[in-house]
Amino acid sequence: MYKRNRIKSSEISLNQYFDFCKNTDVSPNYHPSFVEFYFSQLKKKPKIIGRFDTHGRLIAAYPVLLGQIFPNTLHKTILREKHMKLGDIGQPEALFPVAQLIPKFSLHRFSPITSPILSEVIKSFGSYSLKSIAIGKKAKHRSAKKAQNNFFRDGGKIHSTEEIDRNDFADIYIRLHAQRWGYSIDHLRYVREQILKLYKYIDGVILIKNNDPLGALLCFQCEGESIYYVDAINMGVKSMDNKHSSYGSIMLLTSLRKAEETAYSLGKTLRYSYGYYYGEQDYKNLWANPEPTFIAF
Repeated sequence: MYKRNRIKSSEISLNQYFDFCKNTDVSPNYHPSFVEFYFSQLKKKPKIIGRFDTHGRLIAAYPVLLGQIFPNTLHKTILREKHMKLGDIGQPEALFPVAQLIPKFSLHRFSPITSPILSEVIKSFGSYSLKSIAIGKKAKHRSAKKAQNNFFRDGGKIHSTEEIDRNDFADIYIRLHAQRWGYSIDHLRYVREQILKLYKYIDGVILIKNNDPLGALLCFQCEGESIYYVDAINMGVKSMDNKHSSYGSIMLLTSLRKAEETAYSLGKTLRYSYGYYYGEQDYKNLWANPEPTFIAF
């Protein structure tokens, strides 16, 4: 029988973290390949805390930076300009690897956006939640489907990252994203590095009409023991006409349907994240249900 005071902490290697993650579930930002990339961008050795039971079995692990589970949105404020080197982490849900059938334990590290999936094994700071995560719900999305059909009827085409060279996707996404938000191309150079380095885990969509890219969606994806996780990070849309507002919906629908098919083929449960939920007025309300994260220590 487990006793809480017998759970020990020790720093583990990145290779140990890789091996442990093979039989657990994680969200993309906590996948070992992402962890390796983020620490390398900061020119730091990965710091990963392992938790061991009384028999020496590794039962949980999590990357840590500045006393916090890494990455989380507070790191954007703490790291300031250095955070840009990570690329775009989106609005992450802290789902790090934890073994099944273990006792509830404390992290001894601050984790403000811990996944509700871990609520049965990670001790929380009361019932406080800084953010709710928008997790995709099953729906037909008829208006988006209608917009998609009209787009095809007008000669539009949709391509996934599996069909596109990584450099071509990075170029198109960066250009459209920079245009959408008023950034310079150079401002997004680290996002480009992130895309190229982690392209194996990029699940994106590009809309094209008359050989002109109109929209690009960037998602991260990873396969866990029981969950296929897709995290919609950001998009860029070219404003060409009064129909451009539907391009985002077309890309989200295309990505969601593809993710559903992939999860089904893998025999996994799909967890599709749209980032943080901002209430019923948020467009995400059409696509997702809110699930409160929790603050853990």
